[in-house]
Amino acid sequence: MCHPAKKTEVRIKPIDVLAPVTTLNTMLGMLDAVYLIFVAVESSYLFGGKEAIEGSGGYATDAREGFFQLVAVTAVNLIIVMACIHLRKGHKRATSLLTLELTLVASTTVMLVSAAWRMSMYIGEYGLSRLRILTIWGMAVIAFLLVATAVKLLRPRTQLFRMAMLGTLGLWIVFGLIQPDAIIANVNVNGYLNGSISKVDTSYIRIYPTLPITSRV
Repeated sequence: MCHPAKKTEVRIKPIDVLAPVTTLNTMLGMLDAVYLIFVAVESSYLFGGKEAIEGSGGYATDAREGFFQLVAVTAVNLIIVMACIHLRKGHKRATSLLTLELTLVASTTVMLVSAAWRMSMYIGEYGLSRLRILTIWGMAVIAFLLVATAVKLLRPRTQLFRMAMLGTLGLWIVFGLIQPDAIIANVNVNGYLNGSISKVDTSYIRIYPTLPITSRV
């Protein structure tokens, strides 16, 4: 520390480790094709009704597995998109690559809509709970991340990490301010009075004894 070594200027020839557009296009094209084929073949399951859900193990199993599969697919796809952006950093943007990246984000959005659809059917049948409303919040975060990624693709100067952190924090603050237990009780009581829910978890109602119920008895 007292006698630091003298700095010597060493010039290292930069090595271009970026992947060519053709390679990325081939990889993304195959991946997008898999998603498009999957959506076309499994459309009756992804957006099916009660029969499709019961055939896959019931509402609880279908909603639980659907959400965790959505989280895994979203994580993998966003990592792939970010890797493609990094591998082409500083190079001219290719329209073909941008189209394939946006297609991958759109395919993930289809999975999100399918998971939200099945969760809404689950809630319509059995009502809300803390775990289910947290799942809805998680889907809202995933939707925000997909939108942020699309913005990053269209506007490369966007600070994606900063946007994702601030957006997720903002959604968590909103979640705490909307009184989720009150919403759970309201939805369950309304569903019970309307006949769509056969059993109500009264523990949420005891938390808010003065809860304003919007439905009429």
